[in-house]
Amino acid sequence: MSQSPADDAIVSHFTSVPSPPRSSPDTGRNPFFRAPGDRRGQDSASTVVDSPASHVAVLDRHGVIVAVNPAWEQFSREHFNHGMARLVPGMSYIEACHAVAAENPEMREALDGLESVLKGESPQFTLEYSWRLPDTERWFLLTATSLAGSASGAVVSHADITPQRAAAESLRHTEQQFQLVMSASGTGFWDWNLKTDAIYFSPIWKRQLGYADAELKNCFETWESRFHPEDRDAAMRHLLVYLAKPWPGFEIEFRLRHRDGSYRWFLCRAASLEDEHGDPYRMLGVHLDITDHKNTEARTHQNEARLRAIVDTASDAVITADGSGRIISWNPAAARIFGHSEAEAVGQPLSLIMPERFHEMHPRVFQQAVATGECRILGRPLELTARRKDGTEFPIELTLGQWKTPQTVFFTAVIRDITERVRADQKLRILSRAIEHSPANVVITNADGLIEYVNPKFTEITGYTSEEVLGKNPRILNSGQVPSEVYRALWATITGGHEWQGEILNRRKDGALFLEFASISPVFDDAGRITHFVSVNEDITARKDAERLLEESEARFRTLVENIPVGLFRSLPGPEGRLLMVNAALARLFGFASTEDMLAHCAADFYENREDRKRFSDALLKLSHIEGVELRLKRQDGQPFWGRLNARVMRDAAGKILHFDGTIEDITMRKQFEEERNRMEIQLRHAQKLESIGQLAAGIAHEINTPTQFIGDNMRFLRDAFGEVQKLVTHYGALLEAARRNAITPELLAENDAARQAADLDYLQAEIPSALDQSLEGVGRVTKIVRAMKDFSHPGAEEKSLADLNKAIESTLTVCRNEWKYVAEVVTEFDPALPSVPCVVSEFNQVILNLVINAAHAIADVIGKDSGAKGRITVTTKHDGDWVEIRVQDTGAGIPESVRHRIFTPFFTTKGVGKGTGQGLAIARGVVVERHGGSIHFETETGRGTSFIIRLPIHPASSPTDETNS
Repeated sequence: MSQSPADDAIVSHFTSVPSPPRSSPDTGRNPFFRAPGDRRGQDSASTVVDSPASHVAVLDRHGVIVAVNPAWEQFSREHFNHGMARLVPGMSYIEACHAVAAENPEMREALDGLESVLKGESPQFTLEYSWRLPDTERWFLLTATSLAGSASGAVVSHADITPQRAAAESLRHTEQQFQLVMSASGTGFWDWNLKTDAIYFSPIWKRQLGYADAELKNCFETWESRFHPEDRDAAMRHLLVYLAKPWPGFEIEFRLRHRDGSYRWFLCRAASLEDEHGDPYRMLGVHLDITDHKNTEARTHQNEARLRAIVDTASDAVITADGSGRIISWNPAAARIFGHSEAEAVGQPLSLIMPERFHEMHPRVFQQAVATGECRILGRPLELTARRKDGTEFPIELTLGQWKTPQTVFFTAVIRDITERVRADQKLRILSRAIEHSPANVVITNADGLIEYVNPKFTEITGYTSEEVLGKNPRILNSGQVPSEVYRALWATITGGHEWQGEILNRRKDGALFLEFASISPVFDDAGRITHFVSVNEDITARKDAERLLEESEARFRTLVENIPVGLFRSLPGPEGRLLMVNAALARLFGFASTEDMLAHCAADFYENREDRKRFSDALLKLSHIEGVELRLKRQDGQPFWGRLNARVMRDAAGKILHFDGTIEDITMRKQFEEERNRMEIQLRHAQKLESIGQLAAGIAHEINTPTQFIGDNMRFLRDAFGEVQKLVTHYGALLEAARRNAITPELLAENDAARQAADLDYLQAEIPSALDQSLEGVGRVTKIVRAMKDFSHPGAEEKSLADLNKAIESTLTVCRNEWKYVAEVVTEFDPALPSVPCVVSEFNQVILNLVINAAHAIADVIGKDSGAKGRITVTTKHDGDWVEIRVQDTGAGIPESVRHRIFTPFFTTKGVGKGTGQGLAIARGVVVERHGGSIHFETETGRGTSFIIRLPIHPASSPTDETNS
């Protein structure tokens, strides 16, 4: 229906209902009170007619419905169909209410209120009522608001508040439960309105302070005035900070004064409610009396402090670990004992203090103890091995305890470093074993001189068992041959607190006499009183006999020294070497009439080069023993001679150097013989080398002659070819000249063609390059042979120098190629990383030459020289640590077992008459072993061949003789 101007006025008036004013309470006492902000503006009081939550109808002053919203129409259709006319515009709302009031007395109150609004007696009326339907009951809020002016009509609104009623009922039930919980838990509750400053303290809150509900006012001053002086300012600051910017979970602890004058501890927890602007307007909280807890906590802290003081001052390490085996506490003693600071240890596994060999086993054992609750070592002291930070291991005594919490289990270990105790125990055991196994007999008596202990040696020496002598006086050993004055002096000395030493002749159980050297000492207690006497006795009967024999032996030795033909000396270490003793033979060797005359000199006076004495002394101090040092010495008159020295460093029992003892021999004649022998050996090696070169000369000539021959043939071919080419060039010149004159004739062309055909130019172009290549290859072969001969002979190199052995062997194989090429294939297997070796190259080449030629002859003896078959010679080099190894292997018949022991004997040969001198292998051995400090041996198998193995040192070691002669 269309809306009239009157309806517009009604709706306009209906939607302009002002909000009620806010109150402004007094804020003078409460510093936390906040007055409402000065925010002006109107609260929305508009009624949304189309809202589905409220059923709205506009009534005229007679109570007739003028307009309704859709929600009203929907509600009317659903609920006013029980014989009642539906409430639609034009119907009388008042009459409908009278009809309902007849059945529902609650509507009587609604009807009276509505009529008072329509009559202008009241501006507004509200009422909550229930509406019962067949299957449910709903609650509505009836609101009747007068339109502008009295008796001008009203707006009626029915809002369904069933959910709100249900929520309110639930809230009421929750509040009842809350009160019951608070009462049962003894928790005080407070509610503070920050806008009005109204505050509520629950009866339990007051009872916590010893008051009845009516005895304390519900005001801020009640709380503030009961603070402990030490807590008030901190609590107020905490509250101010919170109200300025609230955070979840306000919590603080403080003390409040109880009625009896004491102070009790409270835990206050609170939360605030905020308005739409984020300002707190209400704060609710609880008080928990935690006095008992704080007292318990204080006692706990005292106990913990006391325990910490004990743990921190304990001399033993106290370490606690959790159920995972991680260290959680570490006292100063642990840091001192293990070397790890507390910061380094806490959080680390217990394996931190264990030797590494236990690291893998410990976690399994620990986890099993935690899982099963069984730990057999709890409460029992154990001796174990631990590890310090620096990795050193040491013995400990560990006592383990276990304690639990609901969450996990903990282990606390008290650890004592027992290094000193173990040492003391070990020392005691050692001393005990030393006494038990001592070569001296030990007797311990009490202060009265009665025997309490004898060791096994006593029984062995005297024949008495311990059972036979315990409780008796040592005089049972008295031989009767020691003057009584000796015993009286002995007893006076030891009872006076001093040690007595001396020789005593005693008697064994079997009556035999024996001589003892006795050392008897008193033992004192802490008060200085003598409690025991310890007698350590050595049977010196045999020693006395030995001393007598030694004196006789020394007399014989002196006679021997004076008469031995070898020079003997004793000198002090050092560059000069003062002489302490020389025998007559040494004095005669150096031209002295007596040993006393020679002792007036020092050892350095008899060295041709005094620096040799210093080098000899230094070498002897370094090696402690030297044999066969050959030096140039000189006699008293200055005449030089060769001497051979043997010497040894002599030390005392503590290892301190006393002197040098040694011998000197005159080896001048032997040196002259050796020099002569060396000259002969050098001549022999040169002769053998010349012999080898002579044997190789024909083969080398043949090797050189072959390339020389085809070089000559190629040169002659090139000479003839050049003549033919020169003729052809002449004809080509004539043709070129005719071409310049433009006078080429058929005859001239025919002559050139004939010349070209006669020269056979195509053949020359193909063969001349080949002839040149062959000639250059021949020159190369000749050069290689000549260079190999030069390398092989290596003239002028009689001293050792670093040599490439692979290259030396390759040159030797080239030189002797004519010796092996008809009977064998040579295979080389060289180590490419073979280091250079110090050697005399020419001598090394001679050794390889001898071995390769011998291998070729051995193969030829098997296959025959003209059979056309070939054996194999394999030459191998290898680096083996500080050595190089050269192996020459052949496929010959092998060496007969009957002659193998004579292979390196000079002048021995297995070849036929005229085929060998028997010097090759002997010279090879001399070169390898004597000249180069290496070794040479062979491996052979009859019918399969022989391998000769040479080993040379990469770093030849100097002998003591070399050192002193250097």
